[in-house]
Amino acid sequence: NGNQIVCSSSCAALLAGFTLRSEGLHELRGIGADEIYMLLSDAIATDQQPLRRPVAPSSLPRPKTSLIGRAGDIERGLGFALAEDSLVTLIGPGGVGKTRLAVEIGRQATPHFRGQVHFCDLVPATDEDAVAEVIAEIVGARRQPGMDMIDSIADYLSDRETLLILDNCEHVIDTVREGVTRLLHVGGVHVLATSREALDVADEQLVILAPLTAETEGVELFVDRARRRQHRFELTPGNEAAVREVTRRLDGIPLAIELAAARIRLMTPAEIAERLCDGLGVIDGGNSGNRHATL
Repeated sequence: NGNQIVCSSSCAALLAGFTLRSEGLHELRGIGADEIYMLLSDAIATDQQPLRRPVAPSSLPRPKTSLIGRAGDIERGLGFALAEDSLVTLIGPGGVGKTRLAVEIGRQATPHFRGQVHFCDLVPATDEDAVAEVIAEIVGARRQPGMDMIDSIADYLSDRETLLILDNCEHVIDTVREGVTRLLHVGGVHVLATSREALDVADEQLVILAPLTAETEGVELFVDRARRRQHRFELTPGNEAAVREVTRRLDGIPLAIELAAARIRLMTPAEIAERLCDGLGVIDGGNSGNRHATL
């Protein structure tokens, strides 16, 4: 933009004694991506607008399956997310589909934010520093002199219309609460979080996810996922009662239904329903070490 002096990381390393501010990664024609620095000086009137043409590849996961149901939840979540300086938290038990819904809301919100939708999976984060590092890496922010990482992220996102999706917050909820509170003071930052409990931040909007209706949406989900494993699978008068029994026993929890449907190559719906009488071991699939082990 006019009235801005910027340089590459190589040049910045040579400018001892100058005040420089990282603007994150940007695409340079014929060179590729590099970290760009802005020169700040009392001697010049610097335009503080964000640089144009930032490198912002979508960090949203690309779902390989369709989203069954949730039309009302999508509408509410999207409406809250587009509100000014908003915080929306999707709440529900493990396996109810919070992450999948957040991705869909982010996908539909992308045009509004001109692609500035960032998905941050906080599962690997275990403490305050790790949470900030995950967010910084995804959005492209760098630590600024005299600032901690959260302030550096806030400075980088200032005046950028951004939707920040923070997924799986429950195990670091205190840290997320503090960070979100600080980030929401930055104009244009919107936060969509998923958690098993509310962040308990002022003006937080909650979307509480209930299980799918077992008799309708649950059956539709089972059939859809079963067809991905066995493309000739159909809901018939002969297996419909068993499919409904499976979705009822699994309380309409999407993840549980998907895991059950994945067994369709090995068992009929009736066999799956019968095995569920002995517990959820039939749908475990050997994944007891993952974050859904408590399902």
